[in-house]
Amino acid sequence: MRPQHLSMEGFLAYRHRAEVDFSDADLFVLSGPTGSGKSSVIDGMTFALYGTIPRLDDRRSVSPVISAQADRARVAFRFTVGDEVYTAVRLVERRGTGATTTEARLLRGDDEEVLAGTADEVTAEVTRLLGLSYDHFTKAVVLPQGAFADFLNDRPKDRQALLRALLELGLYEQVMQLANLRARAAEAKAESIREGLEKLDVPGPEQVAEAREHLAALVEAADEMPVRVGELESLTRKAEEVAAAGTALNGVISRLAAIDAPADLETLIGDRAAAMERLAAAVEAQGEVITARAALDDALAGYPERQVLERWHGDRGRLAVLSVDRRALGLKRLVEVADETTAARDQARARLEEMRVQHAAHQLRQGLEEGVTCPVCHGVVTTIPGTDPGDAASLDRLGEEALELETAAAEARDRLKEAEGQAKQIDQAIAELEERLLDAPPEDEVEAALGALTSLLATHDEIGRSEALAREAVETAETAVSRLEERSAALREALLTARDPVADEGPPLPGDDVIAGWRVFETWRADRITERRSELEALAAVIEESRLAVSEARSGLVSWLAGLGVESAGSPQTDLALAIERRSTEVRELEKTLADSVEMKAELDIETGRSRVASALGTHLRANNFEAWLLEEAMEVLIDGANRLLGELSGGGYSLRVKDSQFEVVDHRNARLTRTTRSLSGGEIFLVALSLALSMADQLAALTGMSSRLESVFLDEGFGALDQESLDVVATVLDELVGRGRTVGIVTHVRELAERMPTRFEVVKGSETASIVRVGE
Repeated sequence: MRPQHLSMEGFLAYRHRAEVDFSDADLFVLSGPTGSGKSSVIDGMTFALYGTIPRLDDRRSVSPVISAQADRARVAFRFTVGDEVYTAVRLVERRGTGATTTEARLLRGDDEEVLAGTADEVTAEVTRLLGLSYDHFTKAVVLPQGAFADFLNDRPKDRQALLRALLELGLYEQVMQLANLRARAAEAKAESIREGLEKLDVPGPEQVAEAREHLAALVEAADEMPVRVGELESLTRKAEEVAAAGTALNGVISRLAAIDAPADLETLIGDRAAAMERLAAAVEAQGEVITARAALDDALAGYPERQVLERWHGDRGRLAVLSVDRRALGLKRLVEVADETTAARDQARARLEEMRVQHAAHQLRQGLEEGVTCPVCHGVVTTIPGTDPGDAASLDRLGEEALELETAAAEARDRLKEAEGQAKQIDQAIAELEERLLDAPPEDEVEAALGALTSLLATHDEIGRSEALAREAVETAETAVSRLEERSAALREALLTARDPVADEGPPLPGDDVIAGWRVFETWRADRITERRSELEALAAVIEESRLAVSEARSGLVSWLAGLGVESAGSPQTDLALAIERRSTEVRELEKTLADSVEMKAELDIETGRSRVASALGTHLRANNFEAWLLEEAMEVLIDGANRLLGELSGGGYSLRVKDSQFEVVDHRNARLTRTTRSLSGGEIFLVALSLALSMADQLAALTGMSSRLESVFLDEGFGALDQESLDVVATVLDELVGRGRTVGIVTHVRELAERMPTRFEVVKGSETASIVRVGE
């Protein structure tokens, strides 16, 4: 990232519009008296990119960046990444007692293609574009005033996070995860193939050959089947013809034997008279039952329908139950509980906010020094106020209590809301029931009507049963009369019907005398049955001979099929066809199983190889292997570069090393005494931090191959602690860094150093606003 142009208006010290053109400034200085607004230029670039600056305690708050007596602040920063030009714009406006970002855009190119349109989107896109978060940007590109030693004193894991972002090691983690996913997928597929192979019953070549031979034998038998079946069908037809003759004789005998003259022919007249008397009595009893039923129907017509009475009774019961359910909800108590928990939650919030303010004041006081400019009011600190931050554990407990009360209040409100919803449903149901009962009589009248109606309906059922019995008696009597009348005619018809099959040889019948006719016919029938039975006995031997011939032929066909392995379940043709189909299917399945097993084994070898390769790659790329090695190598390169610069800056007096994940400084002028970074003086810590920052800008860019993201480094103050010799060395080092393709900007009030820079921007503090003037050209 290289700066090209910055414009600010209403931003910090720049109430009026101020612009800085960096397009031809590879090494520049922002100089001017203390508090003039030099650091605000670096802050302007940082704010345009990330929407916050190091001097803000609360990154979410933007109101401090608006100039005093101004109502808005606007920053536009044009920069390049590689060959692409980008512009970041942010506009902050006051709103009541605070302020908010009302405009944020990230544009690309001269045609100003919009890449992001909100504050959060701009920050996210800048982070992606530069490959650096805000925290990493202020440690690797911008070293804010008073924050030179942050990277030195960072926790090891924070330094590793910065190096990981600069080296883009997240790519290797993605590759590792993808490799592990592919290894698991390949192993899962291989395991699935193994399970499939285990389930396969893979046949041997002999089994397949045997199945094919059996199929060929069955197909050959199918060609022979029509001859064998034809012989069986011929014998079967002959046996059927003989059996049919025997069946015909049996039919004649059965028909003759089935004809019997009725024994009560002489009593038909008397039976009919008795049946007529029973019919008259049944009709009279039926009339009495019908009269009683009509009277009962008139009585029932005076009552409402039973369903209506039962509905009124049921609605009153449900109304009583709903009233009890409504009272059981306890809405009043639920409202009280919700109010109590909400009040407790608000009190806990107030106590928590008060303690947080105390801790914030205490943290601010930790960074104050007498004689140094206050980052809040920008005045010189004369006296450091005392603060009592309270117990941190108490703050944590209070936070936990506030969270618990928040949860309790939410749960109470949820229970109240649920109960109110239930009450609304119950009230609606009660209203519906009351509306349905508007026209209903009192409950005692309903119960009395139900009792009377129940009694009448029971009587109605009893009369119904009596009516059914009377109707059944009438029908029975009518049926008996009808049967007696029909029987007399039927006997004559039956006699004629019995005689018809043998009319050509049967005896003549005497006139209309049914009884005499039956007597003549009975004598002739007995003689005829005897003759037919004699004929059937002679035919029985022929029938048996034919049956045995068919049985032997069928058994021979079944045995022939059994020898071929065909089970008999239906017709021989069907059995053989099914056997051929089953064997054909079996041969195809055996051949397919054999081919599938070969294919699955080949696929198993492929997936096993893929799993092995992907698993090995994932193991090599684990954070405790490849990434740890890369971080260690990067740190060594970073320290080597820093020690070369530190040796020049300190005249060989100091060198830097890492021990137990912490930076240490070796004091070569003091018997190689090892010192922690926190024991260094202000000038010493500045030299060490400057060396490390310049090495990071130079060395890590070469390691990552992404020099476009680390093309610039901005150093804010700290040079005042250096002597003249150190200033000369710093100037030389900065020239060399620019010569290697870097843009370097420094902020200093040290005149000797500022005058040595090829491009100087002088910051002038006026009565209302600061201004920037390019001098020395």
